Amino acid sequence: MKKIIHAKSIKNEISMMKRNMIFTIALIMSFILQVQGAKINVPDDFTKIQEAINSSVDGDTIIVAPGTYFENVNFRGKNILLTSHYLFDEDVSFINTTIIDGSNSQSPDTASAVIFLSDEKNTAILQGFTITGGKGTIKYDTHGGFFVRIGGGIIIYNSSPTIRHNIIAYNESVNKAGVSHNGGGGIGVNTSSAIISNNIIYKNNSYDGGGAVLGPNPGAIFRNNIIAYNTTNTPGIGGGGLFIFGAQGSMINNTIAYNSSNTRGGIEIQDGATVNLENCIIYGNKTGSGNAQIGGNGTFNVTHTNIQGGWTGEGNIDEHPMFVDFSPLILKEGSPCIDRGDTTTTSYDWEDPDNVGIALPPALGTLRNDMGAYGGNHYKSMPFLSMPLPWYEQNSIINVPENFPKIQEAINSSVDGDTIIVAPGTYFENVNFRGKNILLTSHYLFDEDISFINSTIINGSKPQFSDSASVVSFLSEEQNTAILQGFSITGGNGSEIIDHDVNTLVRVGGGILIYQSSPTIRHNIVTANQSLSSGVHNGGGGIALNHSSAIISNNIIYNNKSEDGGGLNLGINPGAIIRNNIIAYNTTFPNGFGGGGVYIRGDQDIFINNTIAFNHSDGGGGIALHNSPALNFENCIIYGNTTGSSNVQIVGTGDINIVNTNIEGGWEGEGNMDKPPLFLENSPLILQDGSPCIDMGNPNTDNNDWEDPDNPGFALAPALGTLRNDMGAYGGNQYKSMPYMDMVITAIEDEDGILSKGFKLNQNYPNPFFHTTTISYSISNPEFISLKVYDMSGGLVKMLVNEYQNSGSYSIEFDATSLPGGVYFYQIKTGEYSDVKRLVLFN
Repeated sequence: MKKIIHAKSIKNEISMMKRNMIFTIALIMSFILQVQGAKINVPDDFTKIQEAINSSVDGDTIIVAPGTYFENVNFRGKNILLTSHYLFDEDVSFINTTIIDGSNSQSPDTASAVIFLSDEKNTAILQGFTITGGKGTIKYDTHGGFFVRIGGGIIIYNSSPTIRHNIIAYNESVNKAGVSHNGGGGIGVNTSSAIISNNIIYKNNSYDGGGAVLGPNPGAIFRNNIIAYNTTNTPGIGGGGLFIFGAQGSMINNTIAYNSSNTRGGIEIQDGATVNLENCIIYGNKTGSGNAQIGGNGTFNVTHTNIQGGWTGEGNIDEHPMFVDFSPLILKEGSPCIDRGDTTTTSYDWEDPDNVGIALPPALGTLRNDMGAYGGNHYKSMPFLSMPLPWYEQNSIINVPENFPKIQEAINSSVDGDTIIVAPGTYFENVNFRGKNILLTSHYLFDEDISFINSTIINGSKPQFSDSASVVSFLSEEQNTAILQGFSITGGNGSEIIDHDVNTLVRVGGGILIYQSSPTIRHNIVTANQSLSSGVHNGGGGIALNHSSAIISNNIIYNNKSEDGGGLNLGINPGAIIRNNIIAYNTTFPNGFGGGGVYIRGDQDIFINNTIAFNHSDGGGGIALHNSPALNFENCIIYGNTTGSSNVQIVGTGDINIVNTNIEGGWEGEGNMDKPPLFLENSPLILQDGSPCIDMGNPNTDNNDWEDPDNPGFALAPALGTLRNDMGAYGGNQYKSMPYMDMVITAIEDEDGILSKGFKLNQNYPNPFFHTTTISYSISNPEFISLKVYDMSGGLVKMLVNEYQNSGSYSIEFDATSLPGGVYFYQIKTGEYSDVKRLVLFN
């Protein structure tokens, strides 16, 4: 008779009884739990898996509901079935959603996610879980005579449990404190007759045996497992997939692929071990620049196995296995591994009940055993995990969330040359490229539809660690082929790093942090990020860049905040290229060096065709320079940036070379001007017809704007005029499909972050007009007001207002009787406000 134990009721009863009744209750409880075959539910009966195990007896079944359980589970000699809801109908989705995470261990010396150390038998079963976050357990190895740390995910020592239908991923055994050796990132098994079957052992790491370390286990069965993408560290002995140092039992129908190690990417054996491999696939494992699949000091008996590089033995082959993309190494139709395993009928694949004589998928072909994890009649309902093939197989395309629900998971599983394509949506993540030279892109990739930039958002406002709160980080020597493209980057608060130039801790890169790396950042909106933290120096609300040859192009860097460099904070970047960006409405706080748009403290390469406008800072509204850097500006617009009550665009000293640039207040240099640039209202600072910046950039034809295919000799919009380079972000032939966002060119944020909402310039009335028209405006605070009218060339036509005015609404009549008919512009300016509108005169 099966009995359901209501543990919570028992606990409540105990709490209500007097102290002298506790012993009696304990006896009653012990009696109840000795009834065989009880079912215990987690978290209904016990909130923790370990509590349920402690209260169980041999033969019980503990059923765990979906969720993440931060525990280090010890079976404590209990021969029980510990299972997820996979139990009920073998739904593999429960394997992915029922997680034992061993990352919060109470003791660093007992940090395996699941532990078998008490002579458990094959009836002690672990089934249907994702096992992750473990860091191994210290044991004395009687075979070697020293202490070892083994079994990051699962440790099995002097025990023989059954481990089946699990994903064992992202565990490690690398802590060398107090031990001589580390082994078995995924599983460590020693002196055991365990049954380990139908598991995915994936992305684990150790010094020896990234996937598993196997000591003497002559009675063990290791079959129908996938051991893939595991790694070892130097100076370990090796074995990216498996490290074996004793005789083993059966090793049948395993797929050991794409593991990596300094010696023997697939299997390393030592101490004269004897290993029998049958019906396996051992392929794509890497050893530095070589592909040594198996080897070491021992004996391999290999039959009916596809092993890269070949191996002597009956039925062995050396052919590409042909896996289905993004599958857990399932074979494709036409794979040479189909119907190539053991020919005995006892090894046959499962039969498809609807196709007599044909294998049940994912096995293929006839009933003869397929090589690899899906062959034979012991394969059953493998967990499913999306696995991209590595770059030396193909340049994989990885889709988020189809293949991985998280961008970071996709990056972790990628290799150089891969493309990760992210569907529209908001992803609350803090993404780290981790040295991967990959293209991370939204669906903008397909036809450069800029709407995907606005609708595909990486939001870094929920960091796991407050000190690593940049939305996107490049910290591992990524190259220009590491590309971030087509996203809105928002919600970041920067990361704390040691700035070795000044030997101090800093928080930098609210949106994007680039340090000693050189990625390409293009076609993104970087907005509403900040880098603000007490106790440290802060910089780069939008992007921070240091010791880099990065390419930063075609981005909108808008409405970010920091102490230094509200938009950009640039260290020493003599090889970097900053071009065709809009850097606007960013602010700094008064306790820093400044630079509302850009703060620069080291030599740069070149700034080309950028629009740096309407930023604000107490020190250099547009650009603040520190340590006298050398830099070059060409074809830029630097205008409308404010500093208190003035419009100082650049402060600081350095070797500054500015040419063909419209800079408010003027600057000596070839082709420079000082005229209102005339932006379209509510646009990302696109130039209006008649802007003085049209056709005023570098006249060299190599710098020409894109040509409109329907109008030879004229620029492709939003560039205007002829083909000569337009100043600003839309000029030149490196401009391409800028993101689009509304920018109200009527206010900026002050140092307190409060938008100046009370200023308004109205459209003149009537418009168009004959002879006279009325221009009205309102101001919320007493200000010095300038209201001017300009012609199409940017020349001043008339000063209408130039005085200090109190808050209120005003109107003024503009008499244009003496002027020729045409288009004119009128601009209002205060200390923190600027707006431009167009009027049309008929006569």
